[in-house]
Amino acid sequence: MEKIVPSWLHPTWGIKRSLQMKCPNISGLEFSKKNLEYLDKARELTKHTDQLTKALSFGSLAAIFVGNGALVAQFNISNTDFALMAESLSSVSKIKRYELQKISYSAYRNSSSYKEREFWKAMINGCKND
Repeated sequence: MEKIVPSWLHPTWGIKRSLQMKCPNISGLEFSKKNLEYLDKARELTKHTDQLTKALSFGSLAAIFVGNGALVAQFNISNTDFALMAESLSSVSKIKRYELQKISYSAYRNSSSYKEREFWKAMINGCKND
């Protein structure tokens, strides 16, 4: 079995993001019961992080505009740190990626077939189809 090192253990994580692999074509892939549980975890994580992103965005805009007159909204806009808001939103995607890699690595280690391992290996490496 090929040794896979998740990127969170690799010292150059985040530096070589342009080296992401292309997603493999895996036909006839069937997941074991345990790996179906890992897929559910990944789906739940994605759902919750997407909700968190929406809540952060809406919450920031609501704090500025909702229930405020023009003068208060103008004051809130001038006092809002939009750079910090953008940083917090980008942190959600970094946390999501990190957690998806942890789930994928656990699933990879518990895979019962070559096709499952190829799938999880692609998930660990953050495969992208252009």
